[in-house]
Amino acid sequence: SIVAKYIISSVGEFSFRKMGDFVGSGLCRHTSSIQSYKELEGDSFVIIGGYESGIDAAIHLSRANKKSVVIDTGSPWEFNDSDPSVTLAPFTLDRLHEELPKGNITLIKNQEVTGVTFHEDIYTVTTKNATYTSSSQPITALGFDAKNDITSQLFSFTEEGLPEITD
Repeated sequence: SIVAKYIISSVGEFSFRKMGDFVGSGLCRHTSSIQSYKELEGDSFVIIGGYESGIDAAIHLSRANKKSVVIDTGSPWEFNDSDPSVTLAPFTLDRLHEELPKGNITLIKNQEVTGVTFHEDIYTVTTKNATYTSSSQPITALGFDAKNDITSQLFSFTEEGLPEITD
């Protein structure tokens, strides 16, 4: 008999998109469903999430001469740290700093999205302090959920949602 020393799950977290747990999250579009930012209809977008995927989306939209507002609960674009869970990768920061002078990207830090509505062809994204409107569907860039894959029942997870590593 064979005894496995390691289990490797390669089922693809990409299938389990995090859309957000705010009211109206189903009205949004996840970054992983976008084939081309250049071909997206509309000139102005609200992006929920400001880490790698969100900033990458804003950069691509800016390069296509489209405007975006990026809303994040923190401000990962402000830190310069070697820990990628705290800050953006240096490559992403460099590309962001190239695009910011064009004025197409607005960064909103320390704001939590509380809801999204759609009324009379306008999407409204609400935070505790402000509202942002656009005729284009909001984009979520909140990552993926490893707890939902077909092997998740085989693992225990920490409070942060990460697989618990044991002996």
